[in-house]
Formats: sequence, C-alpha cells, structure tokens
Amino acid sequence: MRNVIDFLLKNREKKCIITFHSHGDMDACSSAYALHTFLPYSTILAPDSPSFKSTKIFQNLGILSSVNIFNKPDMDVIEQADFFVFVDMSSYSVSSLGEILKRIPKPKVVIDHHKEESDEINGINFVDENYPSTTSILFDLFESINFEYTEDVASLLLLGIISDSPELRTASPRTFYQIYKLLEKAKVSFNSAKKMIEASISPVSRAEILQEIKDKVEYKVLKKNLFGYGVVGNYISVSYVANLLMSNGCDFVVVGAKGKENNRISLRAEVGKRIDLSRIASFYAKKLNGSGGGHKYSSGLYWKEKSIEESVENVIQQLIKEIESAI
Repeated sequence: MRNVIDFLLKNREKKCIITFHSHGDMDACSSAYALHTFLPYSTILAPDSPSFKSTKIFQNLGILSSVNIFNKPDMDVIEQADFFVFVDMSSYSVSSLGEILKRIPKPKVVIDHHKEESDEINGINFVDENYPSTTSILFDLFESINFEYTEDVASLLLLGIISDSPELRTASPRTFYQIYKLLEKAKVSFNSAKKMIEASISPVSRAEILQEIKDKVEYKVLKKNLFGYGVVGNYISVSYVANLLMSNGCDFVVVGAKGKENNRISLRAEVGKRIDLSRIASFYAKKLNGSGGGHKYSSGLYWKEKSIEESVENVIQQLIKEIESAI
C-alpha cells in the first residue's frame, strides 16, 4: 500500500478523476467519496447511474449535490485530469467507460479488493483480496497517514464495509476493529447503521419484494445445494432479493430483472463454497457485450438484450448450469 500512499501524498494538489465500476454499489460510491475528501482537486466520475441504494443513502446524508457525478463522460474534465484513481475495480472490463479510460496516457492508481484476470489496469496498484471491501482498505490507508475525516465519511466507510461483507461472513478480526472505530467516529450504533442500508428501500417496496419472492422465485436442490432463482419485476431490488434469499437458507442464488435499458442478474453463493462467481459473471458479461464481475461469493452482470437467447430467463438457466458444473 506504501506505493499508493506515497503517490497520492505527492500528487494531492493535482487534478484527478476518481471512478469505479458500472452501477456503483455502496462500497464503490463510499470509497470514491471518502477519497474525494482527501484529494481536494478530485472529481468523481460515475460510468453510469450508481445503484439506487447508494444514491438514496447519499441523498439522506445530504451530500449527493456536493459530488459532481456524470451519467455521460465529460471529455473536457477527463482530459484535464493529471491522474486517475480507480476504486473497487482493477479491470477496464467492469466499467462502461473502460475503453475510453484505457486510451488515456495518464498515471493510474488502483485501490481494490478483487483481482481481475482480464483487461487489468496497469498502474500504481494496491489489490488485496484479504480485505472484505475497498472501504476497508481506505480505512487502513487513512489511519496510516492520520487523515482526519468527517462523521459523514466515517458513516460511508462503515456502510461500505457492512454492505460488502455479506452478513459479515467475509469479515476478519481486523474488520471488526474497523467497524468498532467507525461506529465511534460516526456516533451511531451497529443496528442503526444496518437500518440506514435497509431504509434505502421503502416499506411499501419491501412488501412488494416479499410478495415477488413468493410469486416468482423458484427453488431446486442440485448436488445437495439449495438454489433460489427467478425473474423479479423490480430492476432496482434484484440485489436486495438475492441477499434476502441467502439470509433465509439458500446456498446459491441467481435472480434477475429486465430494465428499461439493461437486463441485470445478481449471483450469490454461501461463503466457503468452492466457486468464484466473479469469474462466471465476467465471462457471461463479455459474452453478452455487457459488464459484470464482483466478489467470489457475490457478483452481478448487466447487458442489453438483443435476442431471445439473451433474455434474462435464458441467461439465468445458463448460469445455473455453469454453477452446477463448477461445484
């Protein structure tokens, strides 16, 4: 991590762009904002719309308007940057802006906890899969340089760690220390932090989601593992549905939805299973000319449907067969 720290300290007064993977989740968006507060001349560039949950929490904290997030690349801003920082991504393939950013010959810094095997970003990299989240890495980075951040940043680091460590199943002893320190700094309880994440989806929406699970999710046992799968109606809630199913006994989950522009599928596996969902998600995303990836036990993919073979229903069945053959 020292090489990343030294570079950021040396170039702190320069213009930079902080970006992350497509449809940025809580960990990606929180990491970007936290680093933005450390780099005073930085601009956050979202490759496309961040997740609904991330946007809602940023709104609730009253900081969304202070962050300049583009839904389309602003080439003037991109070209004026002295360097780029990629958080929660180490491959160009997981961003819809990947091909544009790849061609820009400026210094690049990568801070991530997933190691990608294709289209890797070559730069000043710190990629460590022992961390459960990128926000967890940033906690250690800030602590090592004694950077004093605000309560809002502490809250976002905390929410990033909690949301990216499914039910804390991937947490290490160090993670619990980080959570303890961030709870103190943010002046919140662990329960209220979890409720901040859950409250991003309204009670009415949660009721609809539970009904959808009852009506549209199917189950089957394959090789002594319980699979939950199906097409749900709400594009926004796919990840929430996947997490609920995992919390209620599934070993594997493959759920998807059709959106106005893209289709979306979330993949989940019980921690400890001998499988890497990020590789499966990346492989199918490329096959569908979309974007995808994530974690070993929690991943997703997005694509534009061009034929019946690329429908959510068909891709879900292909993914189930892929997972079954891998376990």
